[in-house]
Amino acid sequence: MLGFMVAVVAVVVAGTLAIYKSEHVDIFFGAVGLFATFGMSVSSFYAFEAAKPIDFDAVGNYPSGWASDAESGKPLHIALAEVCAHYDEMLKSNKAAMKSSSEHLLWSSQVALGTMFVSAFLVACRILHLFPY
Repeated sequence: MLGFMVAVVAVVVAGTLAIYKSEHVDIFFGAVGLFATFGMSVSSFYAFEAAKPIDFDAVGNYPSGWASDAESGKPLHIALAEVCAHYDEMLKSNKAAMKSSSEHLLWSSQVALGTMFVSAFLVACRILHLFPY
């Protein structure tokens, strides 16, 4: 999704520059292009935040991790309870990390859709002559 957003920003920037470099400069369409560039850039930021690596705990252990419990004579039910508590913390941490990534992805999608909707609405209004020239 991030690559797509960056490609959209590049296309919109190129189109906006073409509008400003043309013989007949249309300030309205240029402003819509700048708005779309800004919105898609914000969407790209959120997509990057969703895609970047996160801390993720691998739930599990090594048999050597039980050596100290066996040597100390710790009862099995207590050792298992400690392991379960440890796994629980790791799973909660993983859930929080995934929730953060999904929220960033949701924001990215919402900003992109909002930007496209508003831009398309403004362009349609201009084409239908609802805004003065």
